[in-house]
Amino acid sequence: MEEQWRFLLIDGANDRYWLAMMAEALRPLGTLTVAAETDALQSNRLDTCDLVIVDAAAVTDITRFLLGLRECRPTPKIIVATASPTWTRAREAFKAGATDYIRKSLDPQELRAAVLGALKKSRPS
Repeated sequence: MEEQWRFLLIDGANDRYWLAMMAEALRPLGTLTVAAETDALQSNRLDTCDLVIVDAAAVTDITRFLLGLRECRPTPKIIVATASPTWTRAREAFKAGATDYIRKSLDPQELRAAVLGALKKSRPS
């Protein structure tokens, strides 16, 4: 039996189509839980997830949010997804603890590949 991963998506429910694509992409890999920015840091959901996917548009300050995630729970991998990636934002996300920084995709196979790639990465010391 294949390993079943646990995913936490931080989403503001602004893009229901992308949320549906995430659910479709991750269904074969494990379970997906969705939380808002305000709930993510105050819940035990972080304790049970293998990977956190953050919709950059769903959080007020991505750098502060990522630092807060890392402070609460340093082990899960974190992917930041955005509709408008920039080099500056990517660098800030990586400095704050992101494992990967991706453009939002509506292709389930592309999303699944990004997630699997992040799960395989080692966290830098």
